[in-house]
Amino acid sequence: MAPICRKFTTLFQNGQTSDLDAPKLLDTRVLNQKLQNIQSYVLAAQIDIRPEPQRAQRLFDELVAWDPTPVESRDPMGGSWRENFVDGMRRHVGTVLSELCAPALDPTSKNEERASTLRTWILKSREWHGLPALPEFLDTTPSLVDDVATLIRRALVGSYSHRVGNGVTALRKWATLVQKGLDVALPDNLIDQLVSTIEARHEHGLPALLYTARYLLERNLISAQSVSRLLPALEDLSFETQYIDTEAISRRAISLSLVRAECVRLAYAMKSRISDDGTLEQWIEAGKSDPLPEVRNALLTSES
Repeated sequence: MAPICRKFTTLFQNGQTSDLDAPKLLDTRVLNQKLQNIQSYVLAAQIDIRPEPQRAQRLFDELVAWDPTPVESRDPMGGSWRENFVDGMRRHVGTVLSELCAPALDPTSKNEERASTLRTWILKSREWHGLPALPEFLDTTPSLVDDVATLIRRALVGSYSHRVGNGVTALRKWATLVQKGLDVALPDNLIDQLVSTIEARHEHGLPALLYTARYLLERNLISAQSVSRLLPALEDLSFETQYIDTEAISRRAISLSLVRAECVRLAYAMKSRISDDGTLEQWIEAGKSDPLPEVRNALLTSES
């Protein structure tokens, strides 16, 4: 473990984030090197290796200062790979900000000015990568509560799956911080928005919405009234997620099994918390005989 720690200490010292832009010419070797550099920071977050507060602050400021340089190209293919690269880089940077930098900042660094800079960076992309980093600032700048809650609420009903994903991740981050002692309660209207979005069967990011409802339920952060509203939503989904009604080549077909798997998990989590009208048992039994393994094995691979 010691050599690994030394490797990441060197990474935090080297400041390898100075070259995040796409190269002017397509060169897979250069692209891979750039991605590997930022992915090293993602890996550090995944294995819970944190930089010291001062280095976290420096890295944070470097990343939110990154504004991809637009490069004009008359070649549609050239523009496509460059756009894909920048999108991927933004996603990785958002993860590093949320999971590595923000949690490692000391209280004096978590100020309103730095939160405002982060907010500006988040809103520059349609997916709002980096949004899950904002709840980390609530302990030192509680005046941000309304703004952070509004951004999360807007993300939950967004038209892009990644934006919805960042919204629910930010919501779960807030919930986790509350359980760790954050003295800023999770707003009831955010949970209400989550449930309402599921009730409307919001297609974008629906699996993540269902997962987040279960996440909050298992931590007793969702009221009995909200749980009761999820029951008819699951009943509607039992009819609306039938494979026979979905075209095999449609966009909906891609996520249908993921939706069904999350419905099975949520139904199982709700069983001990609400009187079942048959909907929950129907989902659990349907999951056992579902033709797709990710649904059939949903209760074996449940994450919380």
